[in-house]
Amino acid sequence: MLRLVFASVLVLTVHQHAFAVGMTVQNYLESKTKGGSWYGFSKPWLDGLYDGMLVSSALVMNETGKGTFCPPDNMVMATSQLEAIIDGHLKRNKITMNQPIAVLLINELISMFPCR
Repeated sequence: MLRLVFASVLVLTVHQHAFAVGMTVQNYLESKTKGGSWYGFSKPWLDGLYDGMLVSSALVMNETGKGTFCPPDNMVMATSQLEAIIDGHLKRNKITMNQPIAVLLINELISMFPCR
């Protein structure tokens, strides 16, 4: 039984890792426009990505005194706002379809909410 539980956790971990590194501009656009292969996962994934970025920034702040990005303390970022940030970046910039969404989003957040 223990082996089955361990194998299940391992499979889920590998699957989640593959999903996390695999969300590209192409996957994102497919999901938004025609319910592509990432449909149903992109919104919760974006929420989790943003939460992870907030935690990471807080850890950097704790270690160095300056965070990666610093949104206002009372700000709650909805999924629709994250999508608007990504969509705005895609409209303003020439992007390759295989660019990871995570890189695009963190760069936008750093630009929008610089730490002073």
